Amino acid sequence: MMKRHLLPLSVLLLLTACSSPEHKAERQVRDFLEAHVQVPEGKSLSVIGFSRMDSTSVLSHAAVNSLLRGLAAQKQFGPLPDGMLTPKDTTRKAGTLYFTRVKYEIIGKSDTARYQNTFYFNSEKTEIIAIK
Repeated sequence: MMKRHLLPLSVLLLLTACSSPEHKAERQVRDFLEAHVQVPEGKSLSVIGFSRMDSTSVLSHAAVNSLLRGLAAQKQFGPLPDGMLTPKDTTRKAGTLYFTRVKYEIIGKSDTARYQNTFYFNSEKTEIIAIK
């Protein structure tokens, strides 16, 4: 009797896990990278993996703005266009933000360049607000 209920429960658990906020956030990052990473002709983009999503409450929108200006000045966005990323609302306190690190590579026939960026999300994990 117990085995009969185990399979539907397993399927339900799997479906719930696939639609988790973390999974949706990873999908947003993949979509963002596909849309914005400057991949030279003849090369391809491949996501290697994500870190576990974590939270921070010490990052304010003012700090995010400062971080973005500094990185843009140093041209440290890797293959991402400089200066394109700004928080949507710079007047409110950020509160708890969530972040994940993504490792990805641009693969060519004879070379591979690896990159890592940290993506910050709003408290609902529904919107990318900054990238480091």
